[in-house]
Amino acid sequence: MNKGELVDKVAEKANVTKKQADAVLTAAIDSIMEAVSNGDKVTLVGFGSFEPRERKAREGRNPKTGEAMEIPATKVPAFSAGKLFKEWWLQSNRRLRASFILSTTRTWGEFNLGSHNRRLFPPCYFRFLR
Repeated sequence: MNKGELVDKVAEKANVTKKQADAVLTAAIDSIMEAVSNGDKVTLVGFGSFEPRERKAREGRNPKTGEAMEIPATKVPAFSAGKLFKEWWLQSNRRLRASFILSTTRTWGEFNLGSHNRRLFPPCYFRFLR
């Protein structure tokens, strides 16, 4: 989903025009970016937190020459999902994630599928469980 699609969704759910939804979303994003840039933590209860984090200086390698080089310390923006968001995501994606994991297995095997217990299925079968 890109910003335009998000604006459409917000406008639909909040029953406002797309122009109003775009203005509100842009203002919210700008406010979050400004606060994090100033070193503040922005917490949206249930959704998550945006905060600046410091990366330590570390040693890296030039991919072309293989020569060791020092990568300087820096500050980066970070997002941590809130408890409610994590729980919602896990609940809504449990079946999708299980079908993906099972579809990536390379051998035939026995899987617990409710009424289909103990039957052998090819890995491609699990791609269609969604």
